[in-house]
Amino acid sequence: MLKMIGVVMICFSSAMIGISVGNRIKTRCKVLSGFISAIDCMCAEITCLLTPIEEILEKLVAQQSEPTRKFFYGCLLAHKRRKESRFSDIWQEELTRAEDLCLKEGDIPLFAEIGNSFGRYTGEEQVRVLGGIREKLVQLQKSAQEESSRNVRLYRSLGITCGIALVILLI
Repeated sequence: MLKMIGVVMICFSSAMIGISVGNRIKTRCKVLSGFISAIDCMCAEITCLLTPIEEILEKLVAQQSEPTRKFFYGCLLAHKRRKESRFSDIWQEELTRAEDLCLKEGDIPLFAEIGNSFGRYTGEEQVRVLGGIREKLVQLQKSAQEESSRNVRLYRSLGITCGIALVILLI
């Protein structure tokens, strides 16, 4: 009986690892898409209304889905608490805390650029910088979607297969 429970636990654990890796890839695609739509919203607000950053963050919290919403909510709360701090510093701190965004190490400098663009330039320059970042995010999203379509099922199947193989080896 204990052997059977061990077999089930090993298979389940390895399958969950594979599923978790696959879900991280899918979450990254969702986050990239969320940030692209957030940049579109930011550009519209800056261009048409010169909306303050706090109001832009409130709109993004209302419009975005998880985990992107959680990131913007963290930025909003930190900005309200620390009004004297530079927004780029707040953005960077939230970015380092936001593990649920599932970003790759190479993505972080690009995401940091978004926060660095606020308050440093005129409205037109901010929109131009955000437009350039948006184009890079679109490219990242395409490659992430290709990776997702290729590898998500692979990681999930590999997790299950490794669990079964481990059970066979231990029996």
